[in-house]
Amino acid sequence: MYDSPTALSASDLVIGSAGAITIAEITKIGVPSILIPKAYTAENHQEYNARALEKKGAAIVILESELKEKTLVSTIDKIISDSNELPAMSLNSKRLGELNAEDELYKLVFELASKK
Repeated sequence: MYDSPTALSASDLVIGSAGAITIAEITKIGVPSILIPKAYTAENHQEYNARALEKKGAAIVILESELKEKTLVSTIDKIISDSNELPAMSLNSKRLGELNAEDELYKLVFELASKK
């Protein structure tokens, strides 16, 4: 069975798409990432998700249309060859993570339900 939290916790760098759940998981744990937004998503939301992390220094974005083996390998090499890059990206990712998301969601639902 796939255990995302354990796999992410053991990772130094995540390479994947930029769906909301993926973003929430990697930022909660604080894992740096190379994000490859799926080009066919509604209103291009995955690219917006990915760019938000890139803007804060937590990820590097490679668009599907630009994805080539050489591009991916050179991006990985750039990140891991700089001894400061991976820790900085990790810290930036962790800063973006919502550690109490479940509590906040519960409060919001409870508040909305109380208004009825």
